[in-house]
Amino acid sequence: MTEISRIVIIGGGQAALQLAVSLRAKRFAGSVTLIGDEAYLPYMRPPLSKGFLKGHTQAQDLAFRPAAFYVEEDISLALCKRATFVDRVAKSVVLTSGEMIPYDVLVFATGARVRRLQCSGSDLDGVMYLRNLDDACALHEKLRDADKIIVIGGGFIGLEVAAIAAKDGKKVKVLEASDRLMGRAVSRDISEWFLTLHKQHGVDIELGSGIKEIRGQNGRVSTVRLVTGSEWEADAIAVGIGVIPNSDIASDCGLIVNDGIVVNENPQTSDPNIYAIGDCARFPCALNNELTRLESVQNAVDQAKLLADSIVDGRRPYKCVPWFWTEQYDVKFQMAGLSSGHDEKRIVGDLSSSAFSIEYAKAGRLIAVDSINRPADHLRARRKLADELIASSRSQFSSA
Repeated sequence: MTEISRIVIIGGGQAALQLAVSLRAKRFAGSVTLIGDEAYLPYMRPPLSKGFLKGHTQAQDLAFRPAAFYVEEDISLALCKRATFVDRVAKSVVLTSGEMIPYDVLVFATGARVRRLQCSGSDLDGVMYLRNLDDACALHEKLRDADKIIVIGGGFIGLEVAAIAAKDGKKVKVLEASDRLMGRAVSRDISEWFLTLHKQHGVDIELGSGIKEIRGQNGRVSTVRLVTGSEWEADAIAVGIGVIPNSDIASDCGLIVNDGIVVNENPQTSDPNIYAIGDCARFPCALNNELTRLESVQNAVDQAKLLADSIVDGRRPYKCVPWFWTEQYDVKFQMAGLSSGHDEKRIVGDLSSSAFSIEYAKAGRLIAVDSINRPADHLRARRKLADELIASSRSQFSSA
C-alpha cells in the first residue's frame, strides 16, 4: 500500500471514533481527522433509547472519551462542520465553510438518518424522532409532560420508547404498518412474544395501520387519523419508521451506492482510496453471502477495527458474526447471526416463559440464535457461529 500520512473520517459516531482509536492503538503516526456535524464529542447512541430516556443516564456520561483524550492521541476533531463534497481528483473533502481537508485515505462513517413521515401534519409540534442526543433530550421532555402517547413504528426504537412510556404510567398506543412487530429483524415467534409482552403492560398495539394525517390545535399535535378512518388522540407522537443511510455525498462524487455505500470485504469502495464502515456501508456478509447493510454497534466496531488493521498491517477480509440487542421492560433480547431465510428452528426452553432461546438453521447449518433473558445462550451462539465462519473460510481457501 502507498504510504499514508493523512486519514480523514467523515462522521462522529461509533464507527468513526473506533477507527480513530484503533489507528492510534496500532501506532499509526499520520494525521487523523474526524469531521462531525454535531457540537458534541463522539458519544454512545444506544443508551439514548434506553437509560437516557429513562433518566438513568446523563448527557455527560455518554461521551466515549473526554476532550483531553483527543489532544493526547493527536486526533483532530472538526465538530459542527458538515462535509458537502469529495473531490476525488484533488483528494480533499469540501466543508460547508468552503474549507478543504486533504486526505490520503478517506473513510465514510456517516451513519444513517431517520426516515420521516410523509403525511399532512407531520411537521406539527409534538411529532418527535430519535436518532441523536438533541432528539433524545427533546423526546424526554415531551414524554415527561404528555399523557397520551402514540408511537408510530413497531421496530426496536419504537418499542423501547413505548416500554419506557408505559412503565412511566402513560397511555401508549403503537401503530405499525406491517402485520407484525420488528418484522425486518426477527422471526414471527419473537414478534408474537413481544406483542404479548407489550399488551401485558397495557400498551395498545394496532398492526397494519397506515397513517393518513396528523391533526393539531394551535400548532401542536392532537390526533392521528389512520387510512381506515379511525382517529386517536395524542399529546406526543414518537416516530420510529426506520432510517436512510447517509450516502448522498458518496453518490455525488461517483461512488457506487445501493441503499448504502457499496464496499468489498476490506471494506473498500469503488475508489481504492476511499472506504465506508458502519450503518452507511453495504458489504458482502460472510454469514449469508449477500450484500448487507447492518445497523448495529457490533458491526460499526468490528468494521472499524478491521479497517485499522488493514491500513496499518495489510488487508484482511471482514468476517464477523452480527449481533444485536434491545431492552424492553425487564426483558433483554439478544440476537446472534441473521435468521432471515431460515428453514428450520429449535426452541430451547419454554416459549411461554420469560427466558428461552430459538435456534435457526438453513440447509442444516446454524445461522442465528435469538435469546430472551438467556445471556449465556447468546454468548455460546456467537462463539459457535464464529467458529463456523472460520471453518467455512478455511474450507474456501483450501478449495481455491
